[in-house]
Amino acid sequence: MQLTQTNQNALFSLSNDQWIGLNRWIGDIVTSGNRLYQSYPSQFPPSFPQAVTCCQQWTASTFSNIDQVASSVLTYSESAINNFSLIQSAFSKLGPADPIPAQLQQQTNDAISELCANTKSIYALFTPVLNDVVSLQNSFTDVDNEWLAAANTNQYFEFCGFIMMCDYLPIPPGASGNDIRDFIADFFNQYINAFQLFNGAWQALESDLSNATSSPIIVTNAFLASLDIANAINNWQNLQNEVSGFSVIKTEAEALWINPDQESPWKTT
Repeated sequence: MQLTQTNQNALFSLSNDQWIGLNRWIGDIVTSGNRLYQSYPSQFPPSFPQAVTCCQQWTASTFSNIDQVASSVLTYSESAINNFSLIQSAFSKLGPADPIPAQLQQQTNDAISELCANTKSIYALFTPVLNDVVSLQNSFTDVDNEWLAAANTNQYFEFCGFIMMCDYLPIPPGASGNDIRDFIADFFNQYINAFQLFNGAWQALESDLSNATSSPIIVTNAFLASLDIANAINNWQNLQNEVSGFSVIKTEAEALWINPDQESPWKTT
């Protein structure tokens, strides 16, 4: 049984630049993109309104739900560190042949059960976030495909101009429709990969801990040693540090929904 999983931090390992880039993109869609669409609806792919709806969903609830996940992960890590530090301290005082005191056995079962419940809670909290992000990605896949299918007719002129004005997408002058579609796909993939890795890690840990706690755990010297508590505590501390960085960028990222063209101190050139 493992107390932590690789990629539990994947969501919060996204850089400040990456969070700014995504929220600037969404700010562009819900402001200038939507205004252009309202004025020139025939100049935008038919799926563009759905993309706007997904971006509006992001600003209304998705991003705040990510913030709730971040807060929950901080509490989760603090609780796990406290609980398992006590277990590690008690275990370190025992000799290899010493019996495990009943109190330590119960303490270990309780700590693992709490870790399981808290892992399940975070996994459940993140599920609607992942669903929203997948919907966002799918909506722009549809828009890109419709745009590319009509590229030879130059039907969606205003949409093309809007995309080319997004200067944080590395689109070179004279890029073809296929190139631009690839740039947009790459832009979204960096986020969807992080979100899916995060989701998979918490799902796997929840499954592992649920199986382990389906009946009382027999706590032995070998079992406690196998938990590798010191490494788990280090992982939780690292998780805390990365999640704490998210709160630094949150307020600035939200401001980009109103004014996506403002300069960010995190923006790289």
